Amino acid sequence: MTSFPSFDPSDFAAYSPKHQRDREANAWRLRVRRKLGELGKAAKAHLKKECGLNLSCRTNLNHPYKFNFGRVQAQWAYLSRSPKDKKALVERVGPAIGEDVDTHYIQTTFVLSVDREGFEIALRIHPQAWWDSQNLKNRVLSATAEMDDWTETLNEIGEGYVLSLHNWKKEYPCGDLYPDQIENFFSFFEPGNHSLSIRHRIPAKLAVGLGPELGPLALEGLSKLAPAYQFLTWTEENNWLFDAEGKVRHGS
Repeated sequence: MTSFPSFDPSDFAAYSPKHQRDREANAWRLRVRRKLGELGKAAKAHLKKECGLNLSCRTNLNHPYKFNFGRVQAQWAYLSRSPKDKKALVERVGPAIGEDVDTHYIQTTFVLSVDREGFEIALRIHPQAWWDSQNLKNRVLSATAEMDDWTETLNEIGEGYVLSLHNWKKEYPCGDLYPDQIENFFSFFEPGNHSLSIRHRIPAKLAVGLGPELGPLALEGLSKLAPAYQFLTWTEENNWLFDAEGKVRHGS
């Protein structure tokens, strides 16, 4: 039986504003990174067994550096396309654009994260991962049936999860969405410019109180998000991105 790490109040305090640039907190954050790494490995195995997904798992930097603008605001483990699946996409988009595809974080990712306020379970499309954003937008806007299927997919994730567009404040709560709300969302959503996220927040106090039970809850949450991942990501079998001539379609 898999054992899961517990989080304590200091794990969340490591990302308070006064510690975000503090290199003396690196070891503190490394401890959190390792805990998330354990959860990420468990999530990788879980999503393969339960959902048939082959993913790669990574964690982000735990110390201030140029890539995080000298500030560590959160720690996360994220799972994205396997090298094999990235190769299939690179072959379609070409070597120039393929350099972006081959970057492990410019993807659609499952994310488990810790920040000063709590723990988050999420599915995110990176702003530059236009191949998945456009694939999703083309599919949803192609027919009423596809719009309905995406709405149902989001509602089946259930209460407590919200769909959001980039850094906009408006949220679309899963469990009670209607197609006209989804249509409104996509009227603003610009592949290549905007991120998309479906996320569930657990306040720090509750996450601490859950102890090792937070792990199974996180894996269950990722399983709920898996159908959305399968609906939106580009594959040869789920191709709404390229036309019969191999050109990118930028509309429904």
